[in-house]
Amino acid sequence: MTPGDDPVAALRQLLGRADVQARADRGQLLVVVDQFEELFTLGVPRADVAQFITTLHQICQPSTLTGRAAVVIAGVRSDVLGRCVEFPELASALQSRCMVLEPMTSVELREAVVQPAAGAGLRIEPGLVDLILTDVGVGQGEDAPGRLPLLSHVLAGTWSRRRVGQLTVAGYRAAGGVRGSVAETGERAWDRLDDRQRRVARGVLMRLVSIGDPGRDSCRRLPRQTLVDSTSEPEVAEEVLEVLSAARLLTIADDEVTFTHEVVLRAWPRLAQWVEADREYATIRQRAEDDAAAWKDHDYDPSFLQSGVRLENTLVWLSVDDDASPAATAFAAASSVRKRQLMLLARTAVIGLVVLTVVASIAAVIAARSRGAIGRQYADALFRQVLSVADQRVVNDPALSAQLMLVARRMRPDDQQVRLRIQATQNMPLATPLVGHKGAAYTVVFTPDGKLLASASDDGTVRLWDTSEPSSPSPSGPPLTGHTSFVTAVAFSPDGKTLASTSGDGTLRLWNVSNPTDVHQRSTPLPTGGTAYMAAFSPDGRTLATADDDRTVQLWDVANPDEPRAGARLTGHAGPVRSVTFSADGKLLASASNDKTVRLWDVTDPARPVPAGPPLGGFTNIAHAVAFNPASTVLAASGEDGVLRMWNVADPAHPQALGDPLPAHTEASWSLQFSTDGAMLASAGYDGTAKLWNVLDPAHPVLLGQPLVDGGGLTSVAFSPDGHHLATSGTSGIPQLWTLPTGLIPNRFGRVNAPSLSADGAVMVTASENLVQLWNNNGHLTRAGMLHLPDNSAGGYEYQAEIHPGGRLLATELSSAPTTLWDISDIAHPIKLAELPNATKYTNVVAFSPDRRTMATAATDDTVQLWDIANPRQPQRLSEPLRGFAGIVNAITFTSDGAYLIAGGTDRTIRTWSISDPRRPVASQTALTGHTAAVESLNISPDGKTLVSGGQDQTLRLWDIANPLRPAPLGDPLPTGSSGAQASFSAAGNTLASGTDNGTVLLWDVTNRSRPTLIGDSLTPEQGASRSRVTFAPDTRLYVASRDGALRLWNLNADNAARRICESTRGALNEQRWKQTLPSLPYEPPCPL
Repeated sequence: MTPGDDPVAALRQLLGRADVQARADRGQLLVVVDQFEELFTLGVPRADVAQFITTLHQICQPSTLTGRAAVVIAGVRSDVLGRCVEFPELASALQSRCMVLEPMTSVELREAVVQPAAGAGLRIEPGLVDLILTDVGVGQGEDAPGRLPLLSHVLAGTWSRRRVGQLTVAGYRAAGGVRGSVAETGERAWDRLDDRQRRVARGVLMRLVSIGDPGRDSCRRLPRQTLVDSTSEPEVAEEVLEVLSAARLLTIADDEVTFTHEVVLRAWPRLAQWVEADREYATIRQRAEDDAAAWKDHDYDPSFLQSGVRLENTLVWLSVDDDASPAATAFAAASSVRKRQLMLLARTAVIGLVVLTVVASIAAVIAARSRGAIGRQYADALFRQVLSVADQRVVNDPALSAQLMLVARRMRPDDQQVRLRIQATQNMPLATPLVGHKGAAYTVVFTPDGKLLASASDDGTVRLWDTSEPSSPSPSGPPLTGHTSFVTAVAFSPDGKTLASTSGDGTLRLWNVSNPTDVHQRSTPLPTGGTAYMAAFSPDGRTLATADDDRTVQLWDVANPDEPRAGARLTGHAGPVRSVTFSADGKLLASASNDKTVRLWDVTDPARPVPAGPPLGGFTNIAHAVAFNPASTVLAASGEDGVLRMWNVADPAHPQALGDPLPAHTEASWSLQFSTDGAMLASAGYDGTAKLWNVLDPAHPVLLGQPLVDGGGLTSVAFSPDGHHLATSGTSGIPQLWTLPTGLIPNRFGRVNAPSLSADGAVMVTASENLVQLWNNNGHLTRAGMLHLPDNSAGGYEYQAEIHPGGRLLATELSSAPTTLWDISDIAHPIKLAELPNATKYTNVVAFSPDRRTMATAATDDTVQLWDIANPRQPQRLSEPLRGFAGIVNAITFTSDGAYLIAGGTDRTIRTWSISDPRRPVASQTALTGHTAAVESLNISPDGKTLVSGGQDQTLRLWDIANPLRPAPLGDPLPTGSSGAQASFSAAGNTLASGTDNGTVLLWDVTNRSRPTLIGDSLTPEQGASRSRVTFAPDTRLYVASRDGALRLWNLNADNAARRICESTRGALNEQRWKQTLPSLPYEPPCPL
């Protein structure tokens, strides 16, 4: 038995059975209580738990009639043992009669695959068992207790796609892997439901979920009749149960219903999304339904009705749930009537015999105010609901999340939290779903001009999508049919006129796609060596390669695609070949195989291909994907272990590994592609993510931005030719067309300091360990030039660069090198002008005056020096060094009129000099104090009236400098949560951005500079990862640089961000998804359809 939510009744029913009593009389009673943890996870009252345990204990005592006792075995999860020891009977059993059952070992799991297959007379393709065990999580730290049910589920899917007498890897892939098989089973079952059944199915499934904290949801077990009666249409609910149990998603035993396994909650994307959407109201729903049941059990006693906050919460829940049970709805209605009755009685007692007209007037006022308050509360609840769902979906469904943020903005246009969320989407990848396939979509690929996308699916079709307008992709013609099994891959010829498709039916087909709306096959199907897993055209379009199941790579002569001919066959792999790709120069072909190797082939003469160098190894399992960079000098590969490996193949006979293997994904990585400029590499993982990597230094790939998350395992990734979009596909069966963030800039940064911009924002410079980069910033940021400087990374220092307001002069400095001036009139070709003749040789920081003739440097002798740079080839000192600090000067800045110089240092002070005559600077009589640690940064507002200082004491401080010689503090210090605080004012002066050593980027509303207010949370999610430094451009753009080498851009104009959301997420919030997500609001999409 299992306890369920009424364990006492369940045990009483069990012990009352005649066969059980007969066994007890003979002393042969063994009671096994499985899932004993349900006593503590299903909300069973403690009194019932105690009674259940006591009853079990009693039947274990010798009978007065037979002298014999029953044996009770309880199977319980280890995470609830702490709850068990609260009961003396269990504590005693745990102490002396407890056995720990360890999860099945890898050997035992292997036998669980091999032995049943052997018993059924089935052979297993080599490599399949290893692949399944890896996907189940053996050796990867996955949830061990759930492995066996997962194994059972996927083997059923693999068996249903078996060849005659054999379980194959192709069948396993077609089943979608472990999680994919669950997701696919769920979607197939969903497709079998009609509209009425679907409306009821969500309520049925959600009532079987016990929603807790994220990641700790569990299954509920309910009596079948109770579950059916809780729906609005019991007859339809019965039909739903039959479909879902037949699909092995639900089990029905002893007239009780539950999920087959908790993995269904996580692996079926549709159900997981419902759980997240309902999380906010789950507790309220469960409490309301329990209270309704108690009310009914006590003969509808009014004292069991709800009131106060509990009733208000129930009414809000009912307003957003269109499938609440009739019992809960009736219960809430009765509670509301009871509430009104009590209010009326109370008013009557107080009012007495007051004149009726006065009573009527007062009642009208009260009623109006009450209606207004209730309306506001209801509006608040709806607003919170929209924001809550948006926040829940921000990682797993950023497109839907972004659309919901626009819904929230329409509800409250001036809400700062909403504004910040919308602005933060600029560095989120956003996707438009491509709906049409009825099974997993294994491969996606763009035409060379980017106007067409093809997808290959488990449903046996190829679909073409018009992507000429990426913001509104649409189907292009009907699906391409002809394959008799799942389609594994598609590839376009370089001229975009021919499409190749491969399939589990053992054929290669070529399609004429010159007119995408009228596609036809160019020739009869071509036989491949079993399943062909991948196809690739050579750069000249004359050769096609297929990766075949028979351990070979087949080359095809497609110079005339209407008359293709089989060419050379490449042999050498010891297992099925998973993927193939040509280098951009057409000289090399790479292949990846089940034999855990990648091979390079010289195909300069495709009629006589030969191996080029030794096999590349290091894989712990199947090698799935290979990709060359556009220069044909770097090869990337990934496999079942989710690890990314890179080689220098400039000399293919002697390939050299680049850097260490990188764990890119937590599960298998099946697809890789370089962007057309070679700056980025995209990887697709079966963990449901696609990731972008900065590979300008291929030995040290750096993750760019947040992963792109899909609802199932991803099997393919493809860049659009312009690099602005990315297509992904996988087990969900819905390819996604992603708009990539324009603010993620993949370039060689290393540890980057705060960017510096010219006064008009047209030129920007960034500096790192040994590299200064110069950028054109006219609309789009493009790198125009570089300065390679002596490498100082070993000493832990990086260069700083400051651009002259006019944008034609640059200063670079390093604490262990002289300050240098450069002419950047032609930013593509900087010219060295002079090195400053510092007395101490080294400087810490540099600043230019708005008068464009004066520069200040802070030297390592704790002084500040003023320079005349009217002739930058011959800079001249203007005065004696400015002294007064008792430590190193970390920051210097000029006031906006250039009349004053302000500096801060490690002695925790800020000092000011009047430099109206820069040859005779006058120091302020007093230093600013307040920071309790070193002053790290200084910045002045555009109106010149406010100074912000950042310190190692984890604060920002604002100062009134209307009279710079008599500054005064403004308000309280602003906490930043980390040391190294640095800040920049927006051009309008009403927003302050701050960066810190832990990577947070905060925005502050400083409209009232005496009372700044924090605007939401950090713009960057990577807190704790790397120091961030911020710089506002003259418009609304904010640049953020960090020590992890990333440079990010935010445009703080919320209208621009909203426009990007609408352009990039069409279809993400259609009417069906609106009803699922926001059932209490009428359909009114925030973007034009």
